[in-house]
Amino acid sequence: MTAMVLLFTAAAVFSDLRTRRIPNWLTVPSLVLALVVHGCHGRLDGLVFSLLGFAAGFGVLFLLWLMGGGGGGDVKMMAALGAWLGWKMTLAVFVGSALVTLILSTLRLAYRLFVWSIARNRAGQPSGEGSGGQAAPTSNGGAGEGAQRFAVPYAVPVALSTWIILALAWKWGTLP
Repeated sequence: MTAMVLLFTAAAVFSDLRTRRIPNWLTVPSLVLALVVHGCHGRLDGLVFSLLGFAAGFGVLFLLWLMGGGGGGDVKMMAALGAWLGWKMTLAVFVGSALVTLILSTLRLAYRLFVWSIARNRAGQPSGEGSGGQAAPTSNGGAGEGAQRFAVPYAVPVALSTWIILALAWKWGTLP
């Protein structure tokens, strides 16, 4: 089970970084396989475990998707991941991914501001308030384009959070 989750999340990260999409050919078979594996291994209890995880992953991300907070592939990724991990670990992954997103976004912003500050200093312009009122550079494109390019693809924090939680569960002997 753990190997399948690692493989699935790694493939989702690769796809999301490369194309900004998590394709159905990855999420749907993973979901079906999780239901089959848990159903065969744990019978009815395993199937219920998997279905509750699916519901948790799908439900939380579907609500965010309805509010414009993600894409359909993100919803299907969390649904499939939930089917593998069960509802408790899925909710932990969701919370962990929010923390990882915050950390990655903060680091990315700090790096961008650092690079911008160096570029301004090399150009002989002060980087403080006396810089002629110029703000940090923004996107040359339309509204929202800069935010889209600056956003962390959702599969990255989900995968990192999943891997951390799986490592902790392995250490504590609580892997499903």
